[in-house]
Amino acid sequence: MKLTHHLRNRRDRTPLTRAAVQAQRANKALDAGHLSKARFHTHLALRHLSDVTTAPQVAGAIRLLASRVEQQRGDLTAAYAHAQQACAALTLPESPGDAGTKTERRVSGEDARLAVQCLRQLGAILMWQGEWAQAESLLQQAQTRTRCLPDHIDLEAAQTWNLLGVLYKFWGRFERSEDAYTHAAEYVQHAGRVARPLAATLAHNLGGLAFARGDFDTGEVQAGRSVQLRQALAGAGRQEVVADIAARAAILAQQGRLDDAADDLAGALKIYRRLHGRCHLDWAVTANNLGVVEARRGNQARAARLMNQALRAKEQVLGPDAVDVAVTLINLVDLHLAAGRPDLARALWQRAAAIVEHRAEADHPLARAVQNRAAKVIACDTSTAPLSGGQSSWRKGGDVS
Repeated sequence: MKLTHHLRNRRDRTPLTRAAVQAQRANKALDAGHLSKARFHTHLALRHLSDVTTAPQVAGAIRLLASRVEQQRGDLTAAYAHAQQACAALTLPESPGDAGTKTERRVSGEDARLAVQCLRQLGAILMWQGEWAQAESLLQQAQTRTRCLPDHIDLEAAQTWNLLGVLYKFWGRFERSEDAYTHAAEYVQHAGRVARPLAATLAHNLGGLAFARGDFDTGEVQAGRSVQLRQALAGAGRQEVVADIAARAAILAQQGRLDDAADDLAGALKIYRRLHGRCHLDWAVTANNLGVVEARRGNQARAARLMNQALRAKEQVLGPDAVDVAVTLINLVDLHLAAGRPDLARALWQRAAAIVEHRAEADHPLARAVQNRAAKVIACDTSTAPLSGGQSSWRKGGDVS
């Protein structure tokens, strides 16, 4: 965000300058992982911005910053509202067909870069909410707009391709996900040193794709690489390293290294709770995965407690009908079937099936997971066969992580 033009003369106490000063402080706090401080300064920036009737670029940049702060706090509704206001401040077209016009090509470089970032932020939020088709439309618009950038094209294009890769992985379109990550890697290589944090994120996400495909050996290699890259980065936030370690733990669990996975996930859970509390998607995803591990270790009571807490957090953050809610519902189905509670299992299975039917295609991994449990649930099979590990959530989206 380039707000330096409005910071050159600190004696200028116009509302625009005060808004820019607070936004700069919020950015520093956000980069350091201090979300409460970032939100405080963002709130002040927005208050000063209310007195400004010009400078749409600054208004869009501050609204985009507010969206990122709320997204990291776990409030996707507020994050989406701020991102929409950012797009409105920049007068972005609402439909994909409006992108690439002559008017757009005359937009200044900074406005064009902010436009890409706003569209990407909106697409990311819709992706987490399970609105995959809408997210794809916005991200494709963002990718088209990167061609209009006079500079920053490598980094902006890499971030957009990376997020498309995450989207297609969630969508179950693994080949398209791999293609998107390949494009992102090419741009990362061109961007050089400035893209090193994104290189770590890309390794993380390639591990997630391998995990989704069941290639756990490749997944472990990529996840380990993401941890090494992130820890080697100067100023890398502890929260980002924790996310990489937690993601690697999900793979360790699938390889049967349950004790190692449980230790890493429990440590991550404590940090997330201290940073965000329990009403946050990072905490919920980690609690879900730790619940799966504890179930496989035979700690059924702790597994049930963790999964139910994860379910409540996901419902609050994402909504009751989000795809990631179905992930935890399926894990709870397995848990209740193994414990001889068919009525509870059936109710949860029906709810998961309804979500997946409306949100996912027939060949999506979650759709197959629901179908694989149908016979047991319908027949009220109370066999106590060991759980297979369930569905583990894997989330990382580059600049929206």
